[in-house]
Amino acid sequence: MLSVNAEPGFYKDVINLIKTFHSEDKDCSFVFDAMAIRKQRVWDPHTKTFKGYCDYGEGFTMEGKTEEATEVLAFFLVNLRGKWKWPIAHFFINKTNADVQAGLITTGLNLLVEAGIRVWNLTCDGTITNICTLERLGCKIVTDNIQNMIPYFLHNQRKVYVMLDACHMLKLARNCMAEFEELLSPEGVVKWSYIKHLHTLQTELTLKFKNKLSSSCIFWRQNKMKVKFAAHALSSSVANAITFLNKEGISEFTNSEATVQFIKVIDRIFDFLNLRNPFGKGYKKPIYLKDLSFLQQMMEEKINYLFCVRRKDGVLLHKTARRTFIIGFAVSIKSTVEIAKEILQQPHHKYLLTYFFSQDFLEIYFSKIRGRHGFNNNPNVIQFRSAVRQILLKNAISTSPNANCNAIDNDAIGSIFPIKWNYKKENC
Repeated sequence: MLSVNAEPGFYKDVINLIKTFHSEDKDCSFVFDAMAIRKQRVWDPHTKTFKGYCDYGEGFTMEGKTEEATEVLAFFLVNLRGKWKWPIAHFFINKTNADVQAGLITTGLNLLVEAGIRVWNLTCDGTITNICTLERLGCKIVTDNIQNMIPYFLHNQRKVYVMLDACHMLKLARNCMAEFEELLSPEGVVKWSYIKHLHTLQTELTLKFKNKLSSSCIFWRQNKMKVKFAAHALSSSVANAITFLNKEGISEFTNSEATVQFIKVIDRIFDFLNLRNPFGKGYKKPIYLKDLSFLQQMMEEKINYLFCVRRKDGVLLHKTARRTFIIGFAVSIKSTVEIAKEILQQPHHKYLLTYFFSQDFLEIYFSKIRGRHGFNNNPNVIQFRSAVRQILLKNAISTSPNANCNAIDNDAIGSIFPIKWNYKKENC
């Protein structure tokens, strides 16, 4: 393991390996996110130094040499055909700002261009720092409608599109609906109480109307980081159950048409941004070039619907602090459509699966790191480095079933490095 370089900075060995891949396998998605680590100084017996300080690689730091790190910023590459996915960098930071983050991303893109790797999109979650980072790079995503958005920035005379992770946007939509309890849509009042009544009725009847709604979906604050509970609450199966009970004349579900439409709009958008099965049917069918114009029109109608949703006091939701999920869905859809128009013209891309644009792969990577050292949710810098080395050597590391994201596929590539060790010299 000591032969693997897992120090802060860019993994030149990984980038050089990807450089040797076939040209058809060099289309990828660039994902970045930060993970909390333990703020602790640790003695490293191999380098005879103390570790735990902020480090951007080769001892360079922006915060000061005595500032202890509280987060690790990781960069990840995912092949758009699903053939490979590897981390390419990490940096120990302490709440970095947008300018520093934008500079690191630009440096990473420069290294990838030199290796002949084509980066189509940049994916992150919807924090304020990340949105400011995308605007520093040249995007314009905080607008009043989808037509005024500029979902890309130019790098090396190529457009790099930006996306906000669909899973995070789904959780934010659930949080907004549950906390406000009532929203005003063009069709009427959207109420969280209908979902509560459905769960109560199913509990009393001890059966479910063909949905996965559970108590964890209703009491979501205890599990607000898990995507599956948000997906179960805002699913078409829940909307169909509410529609059925409304037609049956159950008093708790009268005038629920606006709520049903809101749930279905969120569910359709999430399905479009989470296509993962090449044999999917209906709304989960992969994106083909012949269907692109229809899909673009349908998705833009649903985004325009979200831009018309208001709070109870009449203020448009996209002008409040809860606008992130609307902005995120809009910029992701516009970027996906533009990427599909370009990439599906190539002969080796017959269809496009949007799941490979998501942040799930990086979340699973973080879950594997936390799974080392006895499922440690707060590793220090030495433990993080050790876990990264083991992952690069593919040392049979699996994720926890209780993680925020569940791994749904097996990695097609084995070890990125040969498993070797240094022999001692006879004269030592």
